[in-house]
Order: sequence, then C-alpha cells, then structure tokens
Amino acid sequence: MNGLFTVADFKKKAEEVSKDSLLFTYFKHGAEKEITLKHNENIFRELYILPKCLVDVSNVNMNTKIFGCEAKWPVGISPSANHKQAHNDGEIGTAKAAGNVGSIFILSSFSMTSFEDVAVHAPNTIKWLQMYIYKDRNFKSYSHPRNRFHRNFLTTLKIPRPTINIL
Repeated sequence: MNGLFTVADFKKKAEEVSKDSLLFTYFKHGAEKEITLKHNENIFRELYILPKCLVDVSNVNMNTKIFGCEAKWPVGISPSANHKQAHNDGEIGTAKAAGNVGSIFILSSFSMTSFEDVAVHAPNTIKWLQMYIYKDRNFKSYSHPRNRFHRNFLTTLKIPRPTINIL
C-alpha cells in the first residue's frame, strides 16, 4: 500500500496485480455510458483537503454519526457485486475490513454472499443492505427477522430496467 495516494494509483496497482484482465475491466468501468462514473470523477477532482499547519494532531478523532450509526471512519464501502470474483473471501472479507477500521459496509442486492453469512462472519461491522424497489413492491425478503443484523437499508432508485456494461 506504500505509494498509493490517489484513485488513479489504486487503479494502476489493481491492474498490475489482476490475474484476469476481463474481470479487472468489469470492476474498473461503470454501467452503460459511464455518465455517473465520469460525473463522480469530475466532482472528486474539485475537492481539496486543506491541511491545518502547526496544529496538534497527536489525538485525531474521526468519529462521526451517519444515519444513527457511530462510525470511527467517515468513509463507507458502497454496494458492489461480485466480490468473490476478486478474492475468495468475497463480501465477508470486505465487511470484515470495514469493521476493522470502524466503517460502514453496504451489502449489494446482487452480492455473491447472503446477508445472513455476512452478518454472522462480520458481527462487529456496521452493516447496511442495498434494496431496489421493483414494480411488485414485495419487501418480504427484506423484512425477514434475520435482517436485524443490518442497521439500515439503502434504496437504489435508478434501475427501471437491467443495466449493461459497455466495455
């Protein structure tokens, strides 16, 4: 991880260590024409961290409250599918990593791992569950008592039809 400071640094390193170029391409690109991806990248280019000079940083506290959850690190892991394609631990490994730094892990509706398994294997992680709203509006699968392990639902509103990746 030494020398990795920007998103571009991480992308380059990921490509170097990737054993499957098609899989790397899947993770690297966004859906369809990548409009949201390009927009997000442009917004991040405009953000700057302004350092405070000559300030005592021996006791830094990054704790924050996000939708009622106490997080030790103010960055969460957004929902994405196919973690097991990148690593054998899949979503469980990602959830544990988020828990290790006190962050929030959001499990994708298209996860390769069930939310029950993530809940059992990452009990100390703040876990949210992504939820799509479909035409039939049947939420029974999301209201199962086992979901008590997930603190919040993240609703995705953008999918009127299945998306495709244009590579």
